[in-house]
Amino acid sequence: MHIVNGDSAAGSFKQAFHIPVQELLIFRDVLSCGRLREYIDIEGWAKYRRDYWSTIYVKCELGSIDDITKAPNDFYNDFDIKRTKKVNLWIGCALSDQLLLVFLVKLFEVHGLDFSKLIVHQYVYMDDQSSTIAGLGMLSPEQIEAQKPEPLAFDSTQIDFCLDVWAAVTANNPEALVQILKSKQVSLPLLSNALKSLLYRFPKLSSGLSYFDEVILKAAKDHGPNTARIIGHTLAHDMWPNKYPHALDLTGDTYLFARLKNMADVNLKNPLLLLNTMNASLRETTTEITRFGLEVLEGKHNIVSVNGVDDWVCGIHLMTNTANVWFRDNEKLVLQKGNV
Repeated sequence: MHIVNGDSAAGSFKQAFHIPVQELLIFRDVLSCGRLREYIDIEGWAKYRRDYWSTIYVKCELGSIDDITKAPNDFYNDFDIKRTKKVNLWIGCALSDQLLLVFLVKLFEVHGLDFSKLIVHQYVYMDDQSSTIAGLGMLSPEQIEAQKPEPLAFDSTQIDFCLDVWAAVTANNPEALVQILKSKQVSLPLLSNALKSLLYRFPKLSSGLSYFDEVILKAAKDHGPNTARIIGHTLAHDMWPNKYPHALDLTGDTYLFARLKNMADVNLKNPLLLLNTMNASLRETTTEITRFGLEVLEGKHNIVSVNGVDDWVCGIHLMTNTANVWFRDNEKLVLQKGNV
């Protein structure tokens, strides 16, 4: 069995290696988005994650996710745990790919599968070493074939590290994650490097903006009111993993559009954005930055202090008044007790 992350990667992968369709599974979940909790069984986990994406689809006026849940070769529908003889995982360096690796290791542990059946095919750099391969979806079929890495079988140290990472990203505080990122003894450096991008999901200490929200806000200022253009500039911003740690955090336009809508929520004390409508799709929406949004970019306000926060970074619930809020100060996390 071969597992790839996303339909784009799957299409190129099939062309590259001519894998029989019945031997391919497509993972259609972005684990870096939304809450992560402990894994118990595949059915409950699939429902939990699909419920999350359903709320995002509704927010973005995309209708039902039935087309995804019923798509062929879907990992959540078709992964036969009992009959699996060998699992070949094909991944790049992006956070979403690396979390899929960690998730698969956790699944093997919970279901008592033989870890010798797990083979990892890790793409890292293009031939000229100039660019990091974030995911197979960025490669042509010819490049996937030409860059084919040597297969890796994980040892017990690497398996334990993956399980430690899973425990860290499903924990309700970032302390274990911080310790992993501080450690000099790392058995899987690509995984550790990808995890650094998670720090940018936390609100910035000075402004209260997560990295994505800050880029969306700047794009609204510079490239609005066309919302599709705003999201496009956000997707393309700083996409150089060799230089920017956060560039390994690939999400997609749907998740970013949902965050844009969150900043325009009329229930906020001071919305940062103004939409022509809250009930339309991406291409039917126009977006303008508000005076308050401009002042936040100018460093005059902290949005968590003004509007509060209700957000998830993996297993960590950032919520004003009911829990302590973790902020990012450069590449460190600091805890603000109680009300901010």
